[in-house]
Amino acid sequence: TNEDDPSSSSTSTTIEPPPSTAASMGPVVTTTTAGWTIDRHCRINTDNGILQTGCLQGHCLQPVFLSDDAKQEMMDYNQKIVIQGTLDGDTSKFQGGGKGPKRRGNNNTKNNNNGDQAAAARKRQWNYFQEFLTKTYGSGNGSGTDGDGNDDRNLDVVIDGANVGYYKQNFNNAPKHVDYRQIDQVVQHFQQTQGKRVLLVLHARHFSHKLMPSWAQPIVDK
Repeated sequence: TNEDDPSSSSTSTTIEPPPSTAASMGPVVTTTTAGWTIDRHCRINTDNGILQTGCLQGHCLQPVFLSDDAKQEMMDYNQKIVIQGTLDGDTSKFQGGGKGPKRRGNNNTKNNNNGDQAAAARKRQWNYFQEFLTKTYGSGNGSGTDGDGNDDRNLDVVIDGANVGYYKQNFNNAPKHVDYRQIDQVVQHFQQTQGKRVLLVLHARHFSHKLMPSWAQPIVDK
């Protein structure tokens, strides 16, 4: 967020999540009497998850397990964002993710029709994506194909391609496109080196010929 411009505040500060009956992880508190400190160089032991610096030094990171109700609410919430392209009550003029101001059309018939068509297209694409996941990786509901009620097509690793591709790309005269080699290295690490089943998620705009350099085409064609 931009502290000098209140209008640039994060969407999360203006949108309230839908009412939930799912279990909550509760307030985040510290076990020390000194309160919180900000450590931008906090180190974590990747073998055991123990924090090596900071006010929680010596404590171990713990997984937060979601209940079935919480998972369903999260899925419904994400689907609403995808299909509508926005959130109810969102008054921010920014798109988020550094994409700049939202492009809002005028309230006329032509723009309304374009908006309806865009929403319909997003819904078709979302349905196609869900069908692809179910067909390729199974439903994940325990129907299974291995005889023991487990789906042997389950994913091991899901990679957020944009986050990986833009890692360390914030410098002067940096290209507007993601680092395709960087993404490929991460995919190959899990897929080839560790033998994991990998799903790479990356927005279609990153494959546009206007954005993607020609040298990246062989990587995409793998």
